[in-house]
Amino acid sequence: MKHRLALAVILVAYVAVLWVTAPAIGFTRDEGYYFKAAGEYFGWFAAVLEDPAKAVSTSTIDAYFTYNHEHPALVKLVQGGFHALLHDTLGSTSHAQGYRAAGFFFAALTLFATYLLGRVVAGPVVGLAAALLMTAMPRFFFDAHLATFDVPITAMWTLSLATFWWMWSAQPKVVSSRALAVGVIFGLSLSTKLNALFLPIVFVAVWLHEPPAPWIPRLAKDAVGSRVLTLPSIPLSLVIIAIVGCLVFLATWPWLWPDPWPRLLEYLRFHLRHEHYPISYFHTLHVEPPFPWSFPWIMTLFTVPSGILLAAVLGLVERLPGLWRRDGRSMLLLAGALLPIVLISMPSTPIFGGTKHWYNALPACAFVRRGSRNER
Repeated sequence: MKHRLALAVILVAYVAVLWVTAPAIGFTRDEGYYFKAAGEYFGWFAAVLEDPAKAVSTSTIDAYFTYNHEHPALVKLVQGGFHALLHDTLGSTSHAQGYRAAGFFFAALTLFATYLLGRVVAGPVVGLAAALLMTAMPRFFFDAHLATFDVPITAMWTLSLATFWWMWSAQPKVVSSRALAVGVIFGLSLSTKLNALFLPIVFVAVWLHEPPAPWIPRLAKDAVGSRVLTLPSIPLSLVIIAIVGCLVFLATWPWLWPDPWPRLLEYLRFHLRHEHYPISYFHTLHVEPPFPWSFPWIMTLFTVPSGILLAAVLGLVERLPGLWRRDGRSMLLLAGALLPIVLISMPSTPIFGGTKHWYNALPACAFVRRGSRNER
């Protein structure tokens, strides 16, 4: 109970600080797009109440959801909901504060998810410490004021990691039922931002590293005599997560409904061919790939407080031996922390921003020690 009370105090205090300081922070370029999109998207619910059949027609969906369809709908719907409640209904905020309140919510959700991840892998004390470390990240604190997607995907990425381990470390008889919950969280993550498409890499890495049943990789002959690498049977839980996640993703993005496959491909193509924003890096202006692989690592070095960075490095180093012991928690945290940075460091990756694009690495980096191993 005392840990939950401490967490509640942290969450309330953090949101209160964000609420008070947000009006002094100017608008970023992206926010203008999202303010408009949030208002239009949430307006669709009025159309649903007026004429449900017409509301799901292609013409109506396109009228409300075509704008800014290069990003999924969930965050903009939440932004629109907060604005409708706080500004339109209660009249207690400005237009901007109403939309930005969604950012405060997702910032608090990030702290909660960080605590939850710490709790399931190492205990509540570590979870509280990690949540406190997140409050001390200056760049994250700045973006937590804004109506953008980078803090929301940090929350959902971390919540996905936490719920995945909650499922993976459970007794076999409850794994499938817990997989349904993980699938919902994964689907909501997909509906938050593109980063979530890489979560299956983490899930599969944990599965191969600590499979439900013992497995030794070996080469075996197939029916035609060729040697192939044997893999363990795919767990039902991963299949459930994939199916439920895709269904939730589709259900929460109405723009996909009229023509799901072509529109999904359009969404993916937009990001695969994303325009390149100029980046000045050590007095060199980079305007197209290949970008320096060191960019996200050096930017992390300069933007994360040195004490937190040192604790993160020590914690990650401490986790490395766990890989040899086939400790799935170590794989979960290492993959969850390093994958977002590795993806950005690939020379062919478009660089269209800075540290915000790997915020989702920070919560997993915040764990500074290993907890006792929970046997399944």
